[in-house]
Amino acid sequence: MKSSFSIWTAMAAVIAIGGGIWLAVPPFTPDHPGHDAAPEGAPVPAASFDTEKLQQLAQASCKCARAGEISEAKTRACWAEYKQVINGLDIKYKQAIHGLDIKKWATACAPISIEIDCIATDEGEKCVLVSYGYDAICTGAEASLVEHTFNAAIQEAEARGETDAWKAGNDALQDVLEKLRRGEPIAPVASTGGCQA
Repeated sequence: MKSSFSIWTAMAAVIAIGGGIWLAVPPFTPDHPGHDAAPEGAPVPAASFDTEKLQQLAQASCKCARAGEISEAKTRACWAEYKQVINGLDIKYKQAIHGLDIKKWATACAPISIEIDCIATDEGEKCVLVSYGYDAICTGAEASLVEHTFNAAIQEAEARGETDAWKAGNDALQDVLEKLRRGEPIAPVASTGGCQA
């Protein structure tokens, strides 16, 4: 069974926790300023947008970019195949459907914020999660670990009566990010219900 990530599901989750704000590109509406006219003809066939394979490619690109020494050139190289595939879809279907674009969305949450690429298909919106807000985080399990560690450190600092509990949270977050960059094994934790999918 192929996985699919719905923009509307993500928006509902963000609204439910009361801590997320959707940024960047708004949803497509024919009369929304800044968008082209309504697309002509049918949406992109869902079968041509393999969400599961694209998600796997995005995760592999992220892991490639974080391994070893990090540089802008290396990051571009690691993400080149994903960009080629997603941009190829965009170009291919623009020829048949006027005004089609790959929509890019983001959330503003702490400590995890996600970025996704979405496209309208004949089975609804299909999306690929491409970032959790840090170059060291490539999977939902890693995002849950970072969020759990961050929140736990804040709660522990508050229990000790520290005046700057957020600093404790950020210090713990940076420690986990460094471990992820070094490829150290991590113990899985349950999702904490934040912005990550």
